[in-house]
Amino acid sequence: MTSLADVIAVHEDDFEDRAIGDPTEGWLWFDNSISHVGQYVDFEGSIVREESGTLAADIDQRFGYKTDIEMTDNTSDDPNDYTFELDIRNLQGNWDPHLIEIFVLTKEVGGDYGFGLPVLELYQADEWVHIEYNLGDLEANNKTWWQGTEWVMTNPMWSYEIGGPPWPGVEVADPWTQVLLVDNLKITMFVEPPEFARKPSPKDQSIDIPIDVVLSWMPGDFADNRNVYFGTDFNDVNQASPDDPCDVLIDQGTTETSYDPMGLLESNTTFYWRVDEINDSDPNSPWRGKVWSFTTGDYVIIDDFEAYNDINEDLEGSNRIYLVWSDGYANPNVNGSTIGYPAPDFANDEHFVETDIVYGGEQSGPFLYNNTTASYSEVTLPISTLGGDWTQQDINVLTLWFYGDPNNPATEQLYVTLNNSKIVYSGDTADISAGEWIQWDIDLSAFNIDLTNVTQLGIGMEKTGAIGSEGILFIDNIRLRCVVEQEQ
Repeated sequence: MTSLADVIAVHEDDFEDRAIGDPTEGWLWFDNSISHVGQYVDFEGSIVREESGTLAADIDQRFGYKTDIEMTDNTSDDPNDYTFELDIRNLQGNWDPHLIEIFVLTKEVGGDYGFGLPVLELYQADEWVHIEYNLGDLEANNKTWWQGTEWVMTNPMWSYEIGGPPWPGVEVADPWTQVLLVDNLKITMFVEPPEFARKPSPKDQSIDIPIDVVLSWMPGDFADNRNVYFGTDFNDVNQASPDDPCDVLIDQGTTETSYDPMGLLESNTTFYWRVDEINDSDPNSPWRGKVWSFTTGDYVIIDDFEAYNDINEDLEGSNRIYLVWSDGYANPNVNGSTIGYPAPDFANDEHFVETDIVYGGEQSGPFLYNNTTASYSEVTLPISTLGGDWTQQDINVLTLWFYGDPNNPATEQLYVTLNNSKIVYSGDTADISAGEWIQWDIDLSAFNIDLTNVTQLGIGMEKTGAIGSEGILFIDNIRLRCVVEQEQ
């Protein structure tokens, strides 16, 4: 039987095919008055990569290198399936420890994108240090690469960078030569055997998951049905079977590849689940799945703006933001709002949504307002979340994040409506031009409406004086939350 943990090398380099004295590949960089020489050397009987930086005095300085690497059979698009490892040694020099940064990047047109390891402290007394990191952990570490973080794991060309100390470097009193050695670079990929359930959503060990989550997975190639186990006790989910379901066998013999818990899950709770793939005509069946887990947050998503795209309206899959939200674009003298950028230049990487100023994820919603002729600007969203019944479980707060452009005049009044019942923003009026993300929490009871039948949400900017103004807000992560008041 195939195991659940097959691993293959998608890039491996021990440098033994290099000639002693050959220059090292890639971009050798240095900051300020420093020289950097890279070459392959014989060290204790092995060919290793040597990087030597000769430092000057009385100025911040650092050095490093960045090298492209060819990948083979890197078919998974999940960073959690990849492990990056190498051996590294701070051989000599007055930097002891030598503070090193390592970034793992994928190549894209126009740049490299990826994440870095936590800063390493390399002591000479430690000699060779083995570094091994799962790339999914690098995403969680969130030490971002300066050109961007849009990893594309299946690209045939990656790169990695090693250098330090971190920017802007360190000033030294006397010049010396710092020597760094690198060996045994290896990147492996976890391969899930095709007969097992795989690619769980949410990803295994995810945190802060919405309490209305629907579970899904990729089915095994040979199964025609499956058993799904789900609960809050790892041992129950791990040990359960059709003969002893432990009260966690929630879907037996299903042909579906998703499971809706039907109702809201408990907030801030860890859940475990398992999918056993079945084909009664195959003697190897069932294929017992791995126990996956996730931990809920305290929220339900109303709109996080991640699903919108630029696909033409007449094509399948089109989901432009203005097709979902309504605005005043057709009648600006009455309602001065526009949802999304009205004329993005796709050739210059512009979109209907915002992709640089975001609070969570990769997109936010641009809300353009113009009250110079209209008395208000309002965008509205029809509500389908929870079927419009916002009294479920302990939901009691509506939360959204907004970012006001620093050029916005601090003259308009921000507000939110539910079923046309308005709540105005009670914070500082200057917040609409603060140039930072601000969280706005609204007690649902303040709307004084029937919360079992919420049909529409609105976000608006209202003229407060004789002369209105125009500007732009970015909206992100509109949520319903279960907020528990702290006891005094």
